[in-house]
Amino acid sequence: MCTDYVDKGFKILAFPCGQFMQETRDGKKNREIIECRRGIEWFGKGDVNGASTRDVFSFLKRELPNKDGTSDIRWNYAKFLVDQDGRPFRRYGAHSDPSTIRSDIEYLMDIKGPSEMELKKRRLEKVKSERTTEIFMG
Repeated sequence: MCTDYVDKGFKILAFPCGQFMQETRDGKKNREIIECRRGIEWFGKGDVNGASTRDVFSFLKRELPNKDGTSDIRWNYAKFLVDQDGRPFRRYGAHSDPSTIRSDIEYLMDIKGPSEMELKKRRLEKVKSERTTEIFMG
């Protein structure tokens, strides 16, 4: 999935973290686990919880808390989806179903086509345009 949307501007930002005792000192374990390289930007190892939390995770956790209202990341491979304008869209746990993430990515990238709201807007504009045309033609 990580390379499916690269040509459309989608990026995965990977932040290795040693707080879950699964990471080597330099973050190599995650790099070996993840097979696809294209479309992934790797950052240095840092914290996602606690006093030394990276600013990006402080922001994401504040904007998208867990379902129970807490903010801490509970386990490695938690994911946050952010739209093209940098607005946090959805938070996913470590074991989230990839098809859910895929459908959300496609929604944000408008790959599946316009939303129902956009279709209604286009129909309304078309009707207004036809009425205007009729008035000028009549």
